[in-house]
Amino acid sequence: MGYGGFEPIITELLVKRGLKLSYDTKTDQNSKFRRTLIRFKVVDRARNLPPLCPPAPNPRFDYSGDLNGIYAAFTRFLQEQVIALNPVAQEPLLLWSFCTKKAYDACFPKYKTRDGSIAWIIASLISGVAPNAKVKIQADLGYHDYTWTYTLEPQAPWSEIIPEIQATLAEPDIVAQYGLSVEAGNLLRWVRANTNPKIDLGCTPVVEEAINSESLRIGINWPRENWGALIEILSDEINSLTPYKLKHVRWNDNQRVVTRLRIR
Repeated sequence: MGYGGFEPIITELLVKRGLKLSYDTKTDQNSKFRRTLIRFKVVDRARNLPPLCPPAPNPRFDYSGDLNGIYAAFTRFLQEQVIALNPVAQEPLLLWSFCTKKAYDACFPKYKTRDGSIAWIIASLISGVAPNAKVKIQADLGYHDYTWTYTLEPQAPWSEIIPEIQATLAEPDIVAQYGLSVEAGNLLRWVRANTNPKIDLGCTPVVEEAINSESLRIGINWPRENWGALIEILSDEINSLTPYKLKHVRWNDNQRVVTRLRIR
């Protein structure tokens, strides 16, 4: 008899951790469905196993501010890590590598989970945020063996990327500079990054689609039907507190009226 539905997980754990198990089974008499229970016992353990995880800096990210600001904070955190570690040539930079919940909790102490899984917000950050447009992310969140790795893969020499990151870090933070809310700051950053006067008459892409795809981090707690109102509220805040003046362009997209923005 095998391990049932747990066989793939257990088999990989045995290979990685060098364990030899014995097991016995019994029927749970107290269960309505008379489940079969499996009890394992370690009978032997291999010696001098190679480490499950390659060594990595495993920096500590403990942001505890507004959830709408976590993506900007994580981006800056990655940029600071690149500067501090100063990678060379065009070598991938392994930033996180761990294989236990304890190690995960040490790296992300504000985002612990009870069941040993990775928090959804951290999974979203790890798979969707890069420190620079010339850097790709290779993330393996594991499953069977709970080994998680996160690597920054440069698409150009680091000697070209690092000065760009340094220039970005040297720019004043627009939230602090203008006294904006976190969400208004996220919207203004997105508009500045997605506006080209020579394309679509200077209109941004559809704002609601950017919110839905999470490339624009606003409205986490807002229902979809009120996104239009949120965009208008944040635009008014930007218009009143900054030199930028945003104009709403109502756009008909497949019989849906959506929002695009222009900087006036």
